[in-house]
Amino acid sequence: MDNNNAYTERLRIGPVTQERIAHICKEIGLTDQKAIRALEVCLKHIEADLAGHSRTSYSPHERSDIIDRRRKLLAALDKLERTLDENSDLLPEILPKATLEEIGLLLAPEAIRDVLGEHSPRYLSVGDRDAAHKAVGIEYGHLLIRHIVRRIRQPLDDWMAANTQNAGGRPPDVRRKYVIRQLAHAAPEIIGGAPTASTNSPFVQLCVAVFQVFELPDEGIEDAVERELRELSSAAWEKTGAG
Repeated sequence: MDNNNAYTERLRIGPVTQERIAHICKEIGLTDQKAIRALEVCLKHIEADLAGHSRTSYSPHERSDIIDRRRKLLAALDKLERTLDENSDLLPEILPKATLEEIGLLLAPEAIRDVLGEHSPRYLSVGDRDAAHKAVGIEYGHLLIRHIVRRIRQPLDDWMAANTQNAGGRPPDVRRKYVIRQLAHAAPEIIGGAPTASTNSPFVQLCVAVFQVFELPDEGIEDAVERELRELSSAAWEKTGAG
């Protein structure tokens, strides 16, 4: 198995078999059929979701390459934005008429109105759409192009911020986090109550049993459960607007 395949395999669990479900139930003393069915459904959803995630995930090597290439692209966009700003007064003369027309065609009327505000031409919504947008481009293309570059750059900025903050640290264990969180959501149906992180609580026992049966690393599982439940609780609190 090559390194990339080995990496994607470490993102998955499975297969979810009746033997494994029976073993988990025995470990935690689960006998209620509805609860057993809820456990089975939860585990199969986890299996399917992680399999889908693994198919679209980057290996550490691929991720490093992607970050490097996106950093270079971001630098190119930075340079383009600076050049546009430095030549803002001359852009109507620098940019050929055909380029200005194409710029006008790139944006929807709503986007053009957002950029131009009260200066937005009234003829945008009447007559020949392409002709109207070309006319807007000729008159305002030098403003619209700067808006377009910013719109292209913003998602790239956000991605880089989210994916390079921990470049030197240990990458998050996506599989562990997801399994714990999905079990937490299903806990009321499986264990008959809210998940808690106290030592030997029914939820901790459930997580330990699942991790052991699927041969997932369970070192520090109690700390991981506490961390994930705390984050879930915080997110739920913020969602109510009370935080």
